[in-house]
Amino acid sequence: MPDTTKKAYRPDTADERLPKIAQLDSRINGQDRPSAEEIIRFVDEVFKVDLNKMPLLPGHADPSLTPAAAIEVSLQRAQDRPSAADIRGAINQIFGINLDALSALGGKRISLFSKRQWMVRDDSDLFAVRTGDGDADVTVSPTAYLLERLGPGEFPLLEPLTELGFNRNESDGSYYFASPDGNAVADAFKGRTMAAIMSAIRDNYAHL
Repeated sequence: MPDTTKKAYRPDTADERLPKIAQLDSRINGQDRPSAEEIIRFVDEVFKVDLNKMPLLPGHADPSLTPAAAIEVSLQRAQDRPSAADIRGAINQIFGINLDALSALGGKRISLFSKRQWMVRDDSDLFAVRTGDGDADVTVSPTAYLLERLGPGEFPLLEPLTELGFNRNESDGSYYFASPDGNAVADAFKGRTMAAIMSAIRDNYAHL
């Protein structure tokens, strides 16, 4: 009789050097049909993001479901074995977490706080992006690491953010944007915001 017992995934050293999205896909593809609990564990292992602490997006069919139950319902809708891309898409639909975008932030020196927890963070990051409840507002601020390397009372300028509608706080150098309709800001807007910050880092602060 073949051994059908599921074996715990153990990444090797080469796997840990891959982009995070590739690490996650490797774990998912290593299972015949991963359970919701396994998916939650894989996301936590790779991204250090605990889906069990995430609220479901407003408008979800059954907001009383636990995160694991919501993922399980989504998996059950798939007639065939869901692909890693299908699972990442389900996570985005259920929680509003774009794992592909989080993976792309690796090494870009931008911290991200969203859904009440840090999604991406490193001690040498230069800017921190924080989104409020429901992603209806966004704050961009220089990190302590960057401020320590600038002159006293000096704050970096991110002029492209003002063109996107951000307001600058002169007292701490932060930028703030609130969605006019109170709904979550669009993914395209988030993308333009990140692109503006990356451009500023590349042009002015990459040497720090």
